[in-house]
Amino acid sequence: MRPTAKDLAEAAGVSLATVDRVLNERPNVSPKAARLVNDAIERIGFVRNPAAVSLARNKVYRFLFLLPASGDLYLKELLRHVEELTDALKGDLTEIAYRQIGIDDAHGVAKLLSSLDKEEVDGVAVMAPESPQVRDAMARLLQRNIKVVQFLSGQEKLPEADFVGIDNFAAGASAGKLMGMLAGSHPGKVMVIAETMQSLDSIQRRLGFDHVINNAFPHLTCLPSIETHADEARSRQV
Repeated sequence: MRPTAKDLAEAAGVSLATVDRVLNERPNVSPKAARLVNDAIERIGFVRNPAAVSLARNKVYRFLFLLPASGDLYLKELLRHVEELTDALKGDLTEIAYRQIGIDDAHGVAKLLSSLDKEEVDGVAVMAPESPQVRDAMARLLQRNIKVVQFLSGQEKLPEADFVGIDNFAAGASAGKLMGMLAGSHPGKVMVIAETMQSLDSIQRRLGFDHVINNAFPHLTCLPSIETHADEARSRQV
């Protein structure tokens, strides 16, 4: 079983009240007592329960998703799961919200990020194309101790932020290998369709795709990317 706060108090040789003060960073704790508790945490492998800590502090964590205003079925499915989280995490003192924005306007995205207040949000997950404006706005959020998760599309030179997504180069390479196998040995041209080539993830996928086609299937020629800009009518037309 996972060690409890009572086990931690016994291992540290202090009272349960002292353990509570150390874990929740309350005042009136001597340096010696804090050291005993922290040493015991390492010794017995005590893991704090974030929900219990939040409850003890009466702390509500607020997280915001910034997602594209338009997109495909994947985005719709993602929004559905985010909406489900808003109810599922309320019991853990966690509030989830989302805004849909025009991600092609880098200055608009940066302005919105800059407007976020530490008193109103603890962390933000952003799905937006790479740009100097968005990257710098994210860096300023981190400086203000607002956590940042780059969602699917990362910003280079921002190692302090977390990233949730796939290896886009490998994804493009896999698509290229599959296309080459399906096309057979006859020479031909490959039409490449993308939502936008302004996003780093799309660029990396295209690079992976071209790398495999050019090296493993030289009889195929990749045409320039055609962008749909998440427009279903344009996608059907293409």
